[in-house]
Amino acid sequence: MISPKPSLFQLFNDPAYGRVYKWHHYLGVYENFFERFRGKSLIILEIGILDGGSLRLWRNYFGDQCQVYGIDINPLAKQYEDVGINIRIGDQSDPEFLAKLVQEVGHFDIVIDDGAHTNFMVRSSFITLYSKTHYLYVVEDTQALYWYGGLYSLARDFIYAITGQIGLLAKTRRLTKILMLWLSGQLNFIALAKRRADDLTTQWHKKPYGEMKSGQLREIGDEGVSEFSKSTAAVHFYDSLVVFEKSPQIKKVAEFR
Repeated sequence: MISPKPSLFQLFNDPAYGRVYKWHHYLGVYENFFERFRGKSLIILEIGILDGGSLRLWRNYFGDQCQVYGIDINPLAKQYEDVGINIRIGDQSDPEFLAKLVQEVGHFDIVIDDGAHTNFMVRSSFITLYSKTHYLYVVEDTQALYWYGGLYSLARDFIYAITGQIGLLAKTRRLTKILMLWLSGQLNFIALAKRRADDLTTQWHKKPYGEMKSGQLREIGDEGVSEFSKSTAAVHFYDSLVVFEKSPQIKKVAEFR
């Protein structure tokens, strides 16, 4: 008799993985989305490493065919590399660093952003990596983006920009970009995610339909539909968690039977 695979919650409670910080309700959401991928060949990226515990957790949960990549700005995170666990040191908001990572790996099947938890950082990673992600893109701890009306996140973005290990010109450019996005109302990642969720409907269904008769089909092609809407099935919002679920959307079909 084959023993059932341990659940994600059971693995989370195993002290062998070291320190892992996850809200308990995330684990149930993850189980629903991740279970179908267990035992398959996968490439996972987690942004933010802490003590490497969650990287080991994902490797064990998905199995030996899974390659886990982790990125962190802290050079000490490199010590958590292991069989099937690959660490790269860099800034999650640096498009050049992320582009080099994509060039090295090719694509990611699942991305989990558990990094800086600020609007600029989360937004930057999402814009660069979403098109290179095959199945699921997850953003954790989005509650931090709401605190004090977003000012907590904005302050941290300014601090990261000022204290980052980049030159003065690069710091000035980053600070200017953050400020311009904030002033134009485009910095907030949750607002961006909600607009993308709207796009999944509004870009396909632009105007009222004519009458249909029994036995007829209605097809809507993808003309004028963004790459996001053509590659995304759903955007799921949970307490402090957003999950983008990807699958090709070639056309929409309705049938009157």
